[in-house]
Amino acid sequence: MPTNARLEALFGMKPLYTATLGRRVVLFGLLGVAFFQALAQQAPIRAFGLETGLPSTETHVVLQDHNGYIWVGTDRGLARFDGTSFSVYGQPEGLAEDVVVSLYEDPWKRLWATHLNGGISLWENGRWSVWRNAFVGQALARSTKHNTLRFWKNLAHGPGDTLWMTMRAGQVVGIAPDGTAVELSVRHPSATGFSVQGYRRGGGIQWAMADAETPGVLKDPAAPLASAPKPVSESPYTLHWAAVSRRAFQGHAVHAEPAEGVVVLGFERHLMRLEQGELREVHELPQVLGLTGDAEGGCWVATRGGLYRWRRPVSGTVPEAVLPGVPVSGVLLDREGGLWCTTLDRGLLYWPLPNLFLYPQNGMDHQLTGLLVEADSVYAGTYDGHLLAWDRQSGEGFRAWRAGNRSDVRHLVRDAQGRLWSSYERRGGYGQLPNKSAADWFPSGAFVVPRKDGRVLHVFGRVVETVNDTVDLISPVAMLDSQLLSVYAVLDRGAQDTLFLGTHAGLMAYSAGTFEDLRVHSELLRTKVSAMDSLDNGQLVLATRGHGLLLYRRDSTERLWPQRVPVSLNDVHIGQSGWWWLAGQTGVIGLRPKATPQGRLELEEWRILDAGLGMPSAECNRVVERDSVVYVASKGGLLRMDLRGWTDNAIPPPIHLERCRIAGKDTVVQERYRIPYRQRRVELRFAALSYRQDGVPPLRYRWAGRHAEWRYTDSRSLSLSALKPGSHRLEVQAANESGVWSNPSAAVELHIRLPWWRSPWFLVTVLGLLLGATILWSQWHSRQQAEARAMLDVRLKSLAAQLNPHFMFNALNGIQQFLVANEPAQAQRYLARFAKLMRGNLRQLGQERVSLAEDVEALEHFLQLENLRMDGRLDWRIELDKNLQPERVQVPGLMLQALVENAIWWGIAQRPDRSGRLRIRFSPGTGEGRRKPHVQVLVEDNGIGFKQAEALPEAIRRKRSNGAGLDMTRKRLALWGRRLKRHFVMELEELRPADLAFPGTRVRLELPILEGREHGMEG
Repeated sequence: MPTNARLEALFGMKPLYTATLGRRVVLFGLLGVAFFQALAQQAPIRAFGLETGLPSTETHVVLQDHNGYIWVGTDRGLARFDGTSFSVYGQPEGLAEDVVVSLYEDPWKRLWATHLNGGISLWENGRWSVWRNAFVGQALARSTKHNTLRFWKNLAHGPGDTLWMTMRAGQVVGIAPDGTAVELSVRHPSATGFSVQGYRRGGGIQWAMADAETPGVLKDPAAPLASAPKPVSESPYTLHWAAVSRRAFQGHAVHAEPAEGVVVLGFERHLMRLEQGELREVHELPQVLGLTGDAEGGCWVATRGGLYRWRRPVSGTVPEAVLPGVPVSGVLLDREGGLWCTTLDRGLLYWPLPNLFLYPQNGMDHQLTGLLVEADSVYAGTYDGHLLAWDRQSGEGFRAWRAGNRSDVRHLVRDAQGRLWSSYERRGGYGQLPNKSAADWFPSGAFVVPRKDGRVLHVFGRVVETVNDTVDLISPVAMLDSQLLSVYAVLDRGAQDTLFLGTHAGLMAYSAGTFEDLRVHSELLRTKVSAMDSLDNGQLVLATRGHGLLLYRRDSTERLWPQRVPVSLNDVHIGQSGWWWLAGQTGVIGLRPKATPQGRLELEEWRILDAGLGMPSAECNRVVERDSVVYVASKGGLLRMDLRGWTDNAIPPPIHLERCRIAGKDTVVQERYRIPYRQRRVELRFAALSYRQDGVPPLRYRWAGRHAEWRYTDSRSLSLSALKPGSHRLEVQAANESGVWSNPSAAVELHIRLPWWRSPWFLVTVLGLLLGATILWSQWHSRQQAEARAMLDVRLKSLAAQLNPHFMFNALNGIQQFLVANEPAQAQRYLARFAKLMRGNLRQLGQERVSLAEDVEALEHFLQLENLRMDGRLDWRIELDKNLQPERVQVPGLMLQALVENAIWWGIAQRPDRSGRLRIRFSPGTGEGRRKPHVQVLVEDNGIGFKQAEALPEAIRRKRSNGAGLDMTRKRLALWGRRLKRHFVMELEELRPADLAFPGTRVRLELPILEGREHGMEG
């Protein structure tokens, strides 16, 4: 039926085209018929050009390496794509030339690039370099002499690890790992103008050869070459015609189909099919530049005239013209099933889902808002009030109808009489009715709802009416408190429809003239309900703009799968395949739920269609599934996705460490790092390559062995700081659009060295120092204890000298004489002095030093007692310099008394008259060469002198052995000097050397002034 007749039958009116307008566009229609037939279905393709970082729009070859990077050869260098940006390599980065015409990755994961003028570049260890070989250079020179284009067609590895290269002029060169080169001579009926193409066949290389008239297949030369290679000059190998074995293969301009023994080859304008040794032409196309096969057994052919596709094995059937008129130079199917095309003038094209097509709009507004799918046609409403229709088989579209200034065609319904109804949301009203025009009195929001009996129910804004053959308005019912967004009819109360009304304020129900406010049952229902559908058990599925997807029951309401479903949805459709389809502001989501034995719904599978899959717009308004085909009305047009060609992406994104910075400096990428403690600030960047997703795929990471739970992030970079010393293993995974995570994970081992203060050598050193200090302290303490014991011993001996029996006897005898002479007062004074002297000596025994005032007082008591013992014949005097402060000056206890006693017993007491003179003087002084002040003590007597005292008979010396001598004083001074680290001086000299009988003795002491506590010596 002609288009106009179909419109008249559908709507009872003529379309808006006039005869005059029709004549004006006849010529355009005739010229555009072929073009629009070719563009019946367009692929939603993402284009990469100069604005996205590609160095040139003239691209020649595309390859995906083992890491998942996409490499693109252009006439201005080589570009590597990581899903977000391009890295460009040219001659400054190591390429032999800028024009890259072919790419190849060998079994050792090295990448080879060949150039227009014969240069070869090699990617190894993360950098490009020029690959040179003397024999290859000679072959290029011969090629130049024959005025042929130096153009390497391809590289392939065969048995024996031989690298085979072919040139456009027909040369075939093999390079063995040891550098041995072999050139194959080619014999062909045609002298010039032929080309040779190598491709892998099993473990060897198969060659295809053709010229403008005679294509053919050549014998595999690899087997004899691998067993007995010979120099070039003696090469016996000759390529000749032979039938190809029944093995699958693939290569540039060569494609192997799944059927055994079937091979497709492209030569110039001919697409050839080789089967059972017979080569015949199956199709003539524009110049064939590349071929590849897909998992369904189809074939993609890149030509100068566009991209063509056979959905079944190549035969005489007419292929689909996917990119008509676009000069496609190369084609690649990546690991995720996405199609990459290089073009000669439009850059790089990417088609994420080859089974996803976009219906053309023929110049109409692409913003679609309504959708109806029937057996033979697809109808879509637009944002500006147009109704569009397409034939489901051919995809031919036409402009159908526009209702004045109405807009937002939201709902399309066909009634039992075959009439097509459309409704408008923003301005109110619905499609042209037989007896009523679209009057302005219709309130905002008009919906057409199908009834169970095939009739339709019209809902206007805030009132409801039924329609039979004519429009009859039933009496208005209770007014709604908000504008309608969606209406759904459910037959659950006998024969009476229940209308569920989705409004801006929430969910309502209407049945038999009665409204029910369902919002009182759940807070979740107080949101914008944009669309509804029902399950077989009567439960209602709600698409909302605030709470995502809701499941409504009479007794409860719950939100479904908030981790997968966005909060804002425009439509929900439950298809016959069991998939739930959601349309929203971020694309289309497919959900496959399953019921648990407890009656709950769990998510079994999920799929996402977004801008990353090539959709022209992520804003989708309606989605419908029919006959295993999903149709989506989006802001960018109508999409069709065949579920029969949809396969879940089971291939996880490859992920690896791309960059490592330690303490702000880039380091070589490796699996293990040993990091000093002070440089433990680490920045890691991972390459996660999933091209179907728009932007960076989701990542998760964990510390193996410590934290079992995964941590999720949207960034490819991780910054690590303050890591504890020890070994850490970081595992990172990425997910594709189907939720499949990388396995195995990308793993990096970080060993943080111990800080120097925790290193073993430092601990050993510290322990050694502590041990040494302990030993030194023990030795010092032992010395201190020995010195203390020596000091105590000296003091005890000093005290014993003061308390010797002779002294005690004389003292007590003197007291007795006073008592006999009836002189009790003198006895009392003498006894008092004796008691004070004894108490003072005992007190000084417990102290290492005493004040000079206390020591002088003790000396006075001692001298008075000694004078009494010597019958008053001792003349003594103690002189203190006025500049001294005896109360503050500290001196060793009992030391001066020992010197005075020594002067009396060994000097004065040895005089025949037992009378003598003793002078004791205290004066300040600085000493010679010493800065610290000290006290100078002079003890002078008129005795026999120390020399004569040393010559006394042994009997007298033994009798005096208990006295405190000069040796004991010297020992005490030496001990004090070591402990206090001060200098003590004691010198002896004769006072009157000329007096031979009684020269007298002078003892000079220099005692440092010790004020208060010093060195902890206070007793």
